[in-house]
Amino acid sequence: MKNAVVIAVGSFISMLFIVGAMFVMYSMDPQAFGAAPPAAIAADTTAAAVHDSVTAHLPEPVKKDSVVPAITAAAVKPAPGKPVAVRKPLQTIEFAEEADTTDWKSRAKLFEAMSVESASSILMTMNDKEVKQIIPHIKKRNAAKILALFDPDRAARIIR
Repeated sequence: MKNAVVIAVGSFISMLFIVGAMFVMYSMDPQAFGAAPPAAIAADTTAAAVHDSVTAHLPEPVKKDSVVPAITAAAVKPAPGKPVAVRKPLQTIEFAEEADTTDWKSRAKLFEAMSVESASSILMTMNDKEVKQIIPHIKKRNAAKILALFDPDRAARIIR
């Protein structure tokens, strides 16, 4: 009797696990389970709404043989007493340059933790502006050893 209860409970838990896994897979990709794509669902609902709103205002169905006069731009006139709406040209929005949010102190700590040779080889690949931001945050003794491995002209540019 005990074994049967354990088997039943284990089967139930396994079934819950499988159903949960299927739910997760369905939520990730419903189309794999045969669901219509979201765009098709949205198109169907908007088409039905447009159809309902258009047909609700028609006094009678339009016949195939009826002639509909063409509407030209000259034929469209504003209602008397109502001002004509004039569209303004789009304005461009200029964004200010973002402030430099780089944490140079934490980068300098990384270089201090490295050997002098490794730090200098990495800093040599960086541009002068970045190196100028990092060097002041490195201990003077380590910074001097790192800059000693640089090309003398570049080290002079960075120190200035």
